[in-house]
Amino acid sequence: ASSIPTAAVAAPKPSFPCSKRMSPDEKAICEDPRLTTLDRIANQGYLFLRAKLGKAEANKINLPLIRQRQKCKADVVCIEKAQRESIRLFNQNGARLEIPDFEREEAVKSDFSLDAALVSARDW
Repeated sequence: ASSIPTAAVAAPKPSFPCSKRMSPDEKAICEDPRLTTLDRIANQGYLFLRAKLGKAEANKINLPLIRQRQKCKADVVCIEKAQRESIRLFNQNGARLEIPDFEREEAVKSDFSLDAALVSARDW
């Protein structure tokens, strides 16, 4: 049987290096897979705006969003709200980004786990 290399199943990385000195919001993003996912999506929106409007105009939209996120410090709920708002704003400006529904994904995983447990119980 072949094994999957560890790198193939590693957690997603944000759009910035987690090895550098970070602000509290960046540290929280590096430590939380949900925030990491949202960061990557928001970064795709920024890159879209940059290609569409140029760096200066994209930064006029993006920098206030980053400042708002930074005000959250390490508050994960606040950061997630700020990231989702950023993604919505990028979409309003023409990006076509999908905002993940983590609660739905968790429910599907729970249902799968429950189904597996029921199958195991029937095998007894």
